Amino acid sequence: MLSTNWFRNVLVLSLVAALSVTLQRVTRLRQSILQKAFTGEL
Repeated sequence: MLSTNWFRNVLVLSLVAALSVTLQRVTRLRQSILQKAFTGEL
């Protein structure tokens, strides 16, 4: 039972880390698009 909980925790932590990285990328992309829109480059 312990190994199942350990595996589940590792899986959840991995998913959270991946989501965090993706969210940072999306935020940077959004800022870039907004900047281009406001400077007339879009």
